[in-house]
Amino acid sequence: MAETSIQNLNKPKDAFEQLEDEEGTRQGFCHIRIQQRTGRKTITTVQGIAPEYDLKKIVRYLKKVGPMSASEFIANNAKMIYGINEHFNVLQLMPCYSMPQYCHLHELNCTVRALDCSPNLGNVANFVDEADLFHSDPIAFVESNIDLVNDADYIVVYKKTFSMEYNCNGTTVEHPEYGEVIQLTGDQRQHIKDFLCKVGIVKEENCKIHGF
Repeated sequence: MAETSIQNLNKPKDAFEQLEDEEGTRQGFCHIRIQQRTGRKTITTVQGIAPEYDLKKIVRYLKKVGPMSASEFIANNAKMIYGINEHFNVLQLMPCYSMPQYCHLHELNCTVRALDCSPNLGNVANFVDEADLFHSDPIAFVESNIDLVNDADYIVVYKKTFSMEYNCNGTTVEHPEYGEVIQLTGDQRQHIKDFLCKVGIVKEENCKIHGF
């Protein structure tokens, strides 16, 4: 019986490595479509992913890729600008452990500062951790910590806080004709195609993008 968990496929290989027999990519085409909703809102649907993959886990992973991509970008960009010896600062205006830190930057001479979300061990009355303080009023937090911001060579913040590539909301739904499909907010067609092909879930020649 095929495993339904994407993290249990073909152990002990990485969860997102391509299956050696590529069974999932040979079963047919993966169709990625955009649909107009109310007003200017759109959704992206993905249909045709092989049944041995857990679509819910793929959606959960997509919600995490934004922070991972940010760490990879900083690491690659800093290597070009600072090399491995010159020091630089990374400020993450997001709760602690929201994104990978030194696992991507361990070769570089850098200091990473994230918003503190430590528990109230001292039982301080009306305690508010730094992460909650920031999200309650980001502009006020930045203004009161302007030196911290000015000292940063890289600043990472969630896009929604001030208005990352795959970072989006999504779910799985049961379609009467296509079965279980992925739905993502906004136009994510190229992003989701790049992701599915990169991790080997589908072959590029089997992945079709459709317009309205």
